[in-house]
Amino acid sequence: NWPTPTSGPPVTVTTRFEGVNADFSFSPVPVLRNRAVSFINLSRNATAYKWDFSDGTTSNAANPTHTYASVGSYMVVLTASNLCSTDVISQRLKVEDYNVVMEPEADALQGAPGEVVTYTLHITNTGTLSDVFRISVGSTAWATNLSPDTITLRVGEGSVAEAYVKVPEDADGGDSASVLVTARSLSDPRTPAASASVLLTTTAKSIYGVELGAPVITQTAQAGEVVTYTLLVTNTSNTVDTIVFTRTNPGWPTSFSTSSMKIARSGWRKFYVYITIPANAAPGEQDEAVIRATGSGGYDEVRLTTMVKAMFPYRVYLPLMLRSVSQ
Repeated sequence: NWPTPTSGPPVTVTTRFEGVNADFSFSPVPVLRNRAVSFINLSRNATAYKWDFSDGTTSNAANPTHTYASVGSYMVVLTASNLCSTDVISQRLKVEDYNVVMEPEADALQGAPGEVVTYTLHITNTGTLSDVFRISVGSTAWATNLSPDTITLRVGEGSVAEAYVKVPEDADGGDSASVLVTARSLSDPRTPAASASVLLTTTAKSIYGVELGAPVITQTAQAGEVVTYTLLVTNTSNTVDTIVFTRTNPGWPTSFSTSSMKIARSGWRKFYVYITIPANAAPGEQDEAVIRATGSGGYDEVRLTTMVKAMFPYRVYLPLMLRSVSQ
């Protein structure tokens, strides 16, 4: 407080000022890319501030926050001042990052029904800090397991995990299921934490098979007649298939009620084979027809034997008529 002005002899007034002392701290530590840093101003006797964050941005706030977009070393400079003095302090901070890469980004394999398909996943810590990663699977219709489910990696270190997907026993050929496998940092405090994912798609193999049978495989008939055989064909595949019917060997004229059939998985159908006995075929003569049913993955056969009936002679007995003759 200045004294009240008065008249009198001169008065000597001595003033003293305290110099500015610039200082600051920051948190949280470690400083992470894309996570806000709070700068705490510890300066004394200052009334104005200028911050230089060394990435092209500045601030005049007393206690600013700042987010770094890239990893690296940054020299933060605080200039604190008042009307009488200025002080400058600088501190170097290192911006770190948690990061992970998992390869391949996507993979697709096939397996037979009931088979366990194995995927090999390569996980690398591409961050600047050691980390622990939890590996997990998303929702999926097919049973999926991991080994291991947790991996600790130093900076730049890589490791391998395996995912096991079991194809259901009753899967149709061509059925598929996808699962997202994710490696997520357990050390990263950011939301969301650093992670990497791969999409695995497993497809059930089409397993083909066919069975052919006939309740009657041998018949006899007269020359010139047409003999009909009933055959049963079963699609033993795990998917729909088209079965084609043929006779594979030469012989008597042979025809089919249909040349092919589209049959559902595990389904069966009936068809007919017609064998014509030549009109000039001799009694006792026979034909052996090899009938083949061919599917996408193989074939099955039956042998049909057709014989000409033996001709038995007929005897005609005529009555003997006697009559008398007059002389």
